[in-house]
Formats: sequence, C-alpha cells, structure tokens
Amino acid sequence: MDHNANTAIDQDVIDKAVARIDYARQKTGRSCGSCSMCCYVMGVEDIDKPKSQWCRHCKPGKGCAIYADRPVTCRTFACMWLIQLYVGEHWYPLKSKMVLDLQFKDEEPHPVLHVVVDPRYPNRWREEPYYSDIKGMALTGYRGDSGQHYKTMVDVGDKCWVILTHRDVESPRFGMITFVGKDHVEWFDADSREQAAEMMRVAQEARDCGQPFLPPSHGRFSEQPGNPDSVPPAE
Repeated sequence: MDHNANTAIDQDVIDKAVARIDYARQKTGRSCGSCSMCCYVMGVEDIDKPKSQWCRHCKPGKGCAIYADRPVTCRTFACMWLIQLYVGEHWYPLKSKMVLDLQFKDEEPHPVLHVVVDPRYPNRWREEPYYSDIKGMALTGYRGDSGQHYKTMVDVGDKCWVILTHRDVESPRFGMITFVGKDHVEWFDADSREQAAEMMRVAQEARDCGQPFLPPSHGRFSEQPGNPDSVPPAE
C-alpha cells in the first residue's frame, strides 16, 4: 500500500473520531464556552507543547487561534465532561480545575481514565464531591459496569496516582491490579513488566478456577503512601 493510501486511511479514522465527538456533544448539549483548561494542563507532542503550560496558540477564555488547523491530537481529544452526561456539571474544567481524559494506548490492556489536575490546585482531586466521584469512576471501570473496563489515574504535574477502591498508590512502576474481595481492588508490586504480566496470567487462571489470587507476601500492599483518608480495611 502506498503512502497516499495510508494517509487516506488515517484521515478516515480521524474524521470518524471527530464525527463521534461532535455527535456526543450534540447529545449532551454542552460546549466549551470560555473554558480552555485542556490547553493548559494537557501536553501536545505535535507542537512541542508541555503539560501545565499555556499553549502558544491559546487565547485563554477565547479559544484556539489555529482551531481550523489544530493538530490531530487536539482534533481527536474529547473532554469527558463535554461528551458524557454522567459526568456532573461540577466537573466543568474551568470550575473543577481538572480535565477527564479517557486514553487508549497500545501498551495498556485497557483504556485509562486520566484525571488531569491543574498543578496550581494540586489537592483539588481530594476535595468533595470530586474524590467520591473519582472513587466511583474507578470502581465502575474495574467492574466494567459501563460495558468497558478501564483503570483510573490522577495526574498532577509530574506526579501520578493509581486510584483503587480503598486507597491510592502514588507513582507506581510495575504491578498488577485485581479484586481481592467484593468491590475491593488492590495493587500488587512487581519487579518488572514481565513479572507483572506473569502475575496477571496467574491471577486470571485463579479466577477461571474460581479460586482467590494469592500474591507474593512482599507485594500484598505497596509501601507507597496513599490518601490518608483511604486505607485498606483490617483483615
């Protein structure tokens, strides 16, 4: 297949993604208004735009100066508040100082819901009603209640947390997430990506046999600090 054919396929994928976003926006009846929060908190490699910094093409409160010619990353980006009615009005990014972004990556078995926080308000995600919402979104994703499994993470500048049901794991590297009880999801540390994959394989075999997954004792609970208000229950 020649380059022009590949380009045509890529453009078709982009056009379909944009059409889906436009359709979802029509269903919610929401619009960006004066919000340009994504132009601040999100990074855009296409134009060397780092996170937590205003895009040089953005006019805060007025929008994008190159909207008609904006990069593909921006054209196919969908703020979850904009396209999903289950995301409450209080999540309007200009008010919440957070952007909800569901990302699909080749290296991840499931999509990841990123709660991207304006680092000028680093603890906003821990405030209510946002924190309870985030916990609820995380459980929904782990159970697949919406018809799709996903992992939930909070990003604040260069820091990140994996959101579990009973606690949060800061700056995880390698590991596995699995249910250890009803509506109780845990993180288990691994020494490498390969070890994490092996743990996931063993856990799946255990579930297929109706048996609990028994991880290495040293990985029962990560020693990374989590939210002090969210700790695992006593066993």
